[in-house]
Amino acid sequence: ALAEAEAFEHANAMDENKDNLRLLRAVLVAGLYPNVVRIQAPDKDKSKDNSSSSSRKPQEGRGGGDSKVEVKFFARNGAVDVHPASVLWGESTFRYPFLIYHEKVKTSKVYLRDATMITPYSLLLFGGNIMVSHAEGSVTVDSWIKFNVPPAHAVLIHKLRLEIASLLQRKIEDPAFNASDVKSTKVIQAVSQLMKSE
Repeated sequence: ALAEAEAFEHANAMDENKDNLRLLRAVLVAGLYPNVVRIQAPDKDKSKDNSSSSSRKPQEGRGGGDSKVEVKFFARNGAVDVHPASVLWGESTFRYPFLIYHEKVKTSKVYLRDATMITPYSLLLFGGNIMVSHAEGSVTVDSWIKFNVPPAHAVLIHKLRLEIASLLQRKIEDPAFNASDVKSTKVIQAVSQLMKSE
């Protein structure tokens, strides 16, 4: 009976974050980075007649409607578009200005497949190398994704990234390590709470 209780407790611990979709998206960033796209919000001041190969109007997609809002998508090396078969096709509003994707294909345009919206915290913690500029109050990921971040927060982000890297390195070196010590648990909880708060 004691062994069953311990197994049940262990299973519950493994399910602790089962409903934390933002944490799942952070895991996708960790696995798929640098496959990131920046979403450019529509410019209300520009003429709605302007279009480019990297924009599409919602009425052309399934999400349609009478709106003429254009959304543009930019990968590090240029303009892209969401594939017409994607559930994101036709979307014109995004809570966060970034997507992570699994695959890019080129047909008549460069299209993204298997894309999902991601949060800024997931990029800051699990994206590429970061450069902190205390003078500008910014953090830049891989010299192209720039965030305005107060210096005190930038220091905390940098420190948390170091702790995550240390924890992962320890797990790689010792696969039997279960990250249940106090320090590891605090790092995991901090990441989980940060993702839930965004």
